[in-house]
Amino acid sequence: SGDGEGEDDGDKSAAAAGKRLIMGAAAVKDELESRSGYVRQINTERDKFGPMILDLARQIADFKASRIEHIQAFLAEVERRLAKLTDERMVLKGERFAALWPERRLDAMREAAALDRELRALLQSMDPEGPAWTPKSNVKDELLQVVEKFDVVRPQVDARTRSKDEVQRRLDAEKVPFDWSLLDKVRFHCVGRVWA
Repeated sequence: SGDGEGEDDGDKSAAAAGKRLIMGAAAVKDELESRSGYVRQINTERDKFGPMILDLARQIADFKASRIEHIQAFLAEVERRLAKLTDERMVLKGERFAALWPERRLDAMREAAALDRELRALLQSMDPEGPAWTPKSNVKDELLQVVEKFDVVRPQVDARTRSKDEVQRRLDAEKVPFDWSLLDKVRFHCVGRVWA
């Protein structure tokens, strides 16, 4: 029975030492944070913008859109508000916000909006009436320009086509709609220009 007590005392001693170590680390962390102007700024913003952040979290989680234009308009307002923060990621990591902030959903909305802009830019780059197209004086130069444009756009279209299913799974998981017909338009526009 004496050996059992010694083990209990050893366990208690180790637990106490671990607790002291954790408390010491927390004290060092608190001391460093109190001296850092950056951390003070982050903490100030957490207090100052807390109600706005909590309201945005609720709005982002509840937002439902059927069209990318609605997502883009909503994101513009969200980004306008988040731009007030010195460091969005650090402010949102605060204890008050970390569990509530719909980071994956906001990232999915951002991804859908960026993908839409990218595909529209590709489509516009293949438009002979658009600003990215320079009229040429002869047919040979015009055909070379078509081939050059195709060579630039094709790898991007191929990459988006390969990643389509993975991106769609992420968007579906967060209930963010995306119309992939724009990718088809870019693909067919490329082929149409090369074979026109």
